[in-house]
Amino acid sequence: MLLCLACIVKDEEDMIAGLLTSVRGLVDEAVVVDTGSADNTVGVAEGLGARVIRSTWRGSFAEARNESLDQCRGDWIIFLDADERVTATGFKAVRRQLASAREDGFYVTLVNYADLAMTTPVEDIKVFRVFRRRPEYRFSGTIHEQVLPEVMARGKGIGLLPLTVAHLGYVPAVIRERNKQARNLAMCEEAYRAAFQSPLARLYALFNLAREYQNTGDFARGVELYGELLKNREIENEAYYPIAAYNICNCLAQLPGREETALSLADSCLSLLPDYPELWYLRGTFLSRLQRSDEALESFIKSLAQKTDNPRYISRMPRLREMTWVAVAGIKKQKQDVAGYLAALHKAWEENPTVANLNLLLEITRLLLSHEKPADIVHNYLATAPGIQTDLWLPVRQLFLVSRAYTGARDISGCFLKPRNRSVFQFLRSIDDNICIDGPVDLGVFLAKGQVMSDPLLSPVDRELAALLFLTGPPTELPWPALAVRADGGNEAGRAVMELAAYFSGEGPRDNVRTVKAIYTLMVKYRRLPNAWLTARLKDVLVGLGEAAVMVTENLKRIEALE
Repeated sequence: MLLCLACIVKDEEDMIAGLLTSVRGLVDEAVVVDTGSADNTVGVAEGLGARVIRSTWRGSFAEARNESLDQCRGDWIIFLDADERVTATGFKAVRRQLASAREDGFYVTLVNYADLAMTTPVEDIKVFRVFRRRPEYRFSGTIHEQVLPEVMARGKGIGLLPLTVAHLGYVPAVIRERNKQARNLAMCEEAYRAAFQSPLARLYALFNLAREYQNTGDFARGVELYGELLKNREIENEAYYPIAAYNICNCLAQLPGREETALSLADSCLSLLPDYPELWYLRGTFLSRLQRSDEALESFIKSLAQKTDNPRYISRMPRLREMTWVAVAGIKKQKQDVAGYLAALHKAWEENPTVANLNLLLEITRLLLSHEKPADIVHNYLATAPGIQTDLWLPVRQLFLVSRAYTGARDISGCFLKPRNRSVFQFLRSIDDNICIDGPVDLGVFLAKGQVMSDPLLSPVDRELAALLFLTGPPTELPWPALAVRADGGNEAGRAVMELAAYFSGEGPRDNVRTVKAIYTLMVKYRRLPNAWLTARLKDVLVGLGEAAVMVTENLKRIEALE
């Protein structure tokens, strides 16, 4: 048996299933030590194949952990909690690495989330969770128990596994339900008052106490305790020293009015940790608040220059580089450096290049809309960033259209009439030349898509504009509910908008046959356009309608015939 899960639980019936399900395919056995649950935790765990050991709580997390170790039978142990989930794939590669490993233990990546849906990461850290099963490797500490010191002292080295674990224990609703913070704080206070075998053990207890005050939101008390801890030079070689340095700066960032103190402390920490990018970022934040923008910019650039995979720094900010580029953009905007502002926003976009990152798209769009000739800005930027990809400018251009900035949309298209972009932007430009006119155009009319385009009462300009938005994005990506509000139900075009809004938002009756017929009318009208790109878009939309299988099949055949 290669790998065994060791877990301790109490009253975790809502959480344990998520953990056990997430490790399927990774572990050969799951051992769950239940320390006295009053709910159905045991039943849920056993139902999912875990070997459950019924025990009692003796006031020490280390004792409970060691009991779970005694029950494991694998060559390796991974210890996780019920509120954690393994989210990475590639379990076969992890198991191969363990089977041939020379090390005696491994870090994994743990991401703390602020929501149960795991969409809002708060912190990204490296934690020690996997080690060889050997009798001398035992946990110590009543709370924030550790086994790492034993493995480091007696083992053959520590490595890093390509494994990511999501932690939900700091989700506010979960904390409130469990009263976890009050329990942990009381245990840390008691542990700090206890007798210690060595001065370093007392300092580690102080570190845990400071961290619990930080977790409760008492940042002032956290700063006080971290400050007392950092006065002791003997901890500078301890694994948790960078975490303490990062945490005290983070606490100070939450306390307005203490920027000078925070800056002095950040400088002191950076003298020992000069390649810690998070500390450079926080230093830049303090300087920005002090209106020292030139120095702040230098700190942000220093942060971007550091590697983000240094194993010594296990506390990380999610999306640090994106946030740092946004901070740089703020300084460039303050200095009225338009090109630098746009460049920094684009760098931030590259760190998280998804349409879902709407704030950056809106900020870029607002920047361009505020200038009479947005194409000049884009041209100037392209001259210094020739490798730019069109996936940034397509959504910006669409926002221009929604804002009725038609000339600007045409100008952006004109920036990209180069061989590498011609397949998309020259096609769009050919339409832009017809529809990008000054003056109002009824938004409801040109977004009505299929039915509007088959309406003989529409002017050629409106029809071309409707064609543009049909061809540049799937119907489900457009803001149909907002369009329905703007539509005039007193005319046929307005009613078509309302009908299509209900169709594509799933809130009304669907007539696939009529919609597909309207799409085919468009296909015939635009058969003179570049077929490869046009037909691919039409296929996507037709397949997306799906339910009208016969009609879709017929029209797909006709599309093939157009080619």
